[in-house]
Amino acid sequence: MKRRFAPKLLSAIVTLWLLVTVITTAWGFVTSNILQLGDLPAYLFGMRWYWYFVAAISLAFLLAVVILFADIAMQDSPFKRRRTAILAGDKERIRVKILECDVLIRQGTASNFRSAVVTLDSLLDYILTLHGYTGTLGEKLKAADKRFRNPNHVWHAHKHRNQLVHQIDYEPLPLETKESYNYFLEAFEDLGAL
Repeated sequence: MKRRFAPKLLSAIVTLWLLVTVITTAWGFVTSNILQLGDLPAYLFGMRWYWYFVAAISLAFLLAVVILFADIAMQDSPFKRRRTAILAGDKERIRVKILECDVLIRQGTASNFRSAVVTLDSLLDYILTLHGYTGTLGEKLKAADKRFRNPNHVWHAHKHRNQLVHQIDYEPLPLETKESYNYFLEAFEDLGAL
C-alpha cells in the first residue's frame, strides 16, 4: 500500500511561514514609524537583524519543503529501507499455511495440487508485502530479485501458478507440483519466513 502525502502538513508549514513573515514585517513597520530621524543608524541596525530573521525563516521553510518532497519521492524508491525480519506471529501463520499445502499435495488429486500451488503463490505475495514491497506479485518479485539464491526457481513456481489459474485445460502433474512446492519453500527461506 502506498503512503500518500498529507497536504495538511504542507499547508500548516506555509501558514506558519506566512504568519511569522507578517508578524516580523509588521514589527519592522511599527519600529520604523516610532523612530525619529536622529535615530537612523539605530533603525538601520535594527532592520539588518530583521532581514536576517526573515531570511532564516524563509530558508527553514524552503528546507522543510525540500525534505517533505524528498520523503515523497523515496516512497517507491528502490533505495527505500525494507523490513528484514518477519514477526513470530506471521511466521507461525506462514508455517500453518505451508503445512496445509503439504497435506494437499500428499493427497495427490489435481484440484489439491492446484489449490496448494495457488496458496503458496499467495503466501509468497504476503511475505513480500511484509517486507515492504508494493505492486503486483510480478513487480514485487522483480524488486526482490537479489534476495533469492535462485530467482529463476521463484519465477518458475510463479509461472506454474499462472498456468494453473489461466489455462483452462491445464492439469498439474505431481512431479511439477512438488518441484514448485520446493521452489516456494526455498523462496520462503531466502526471505526469512521459515
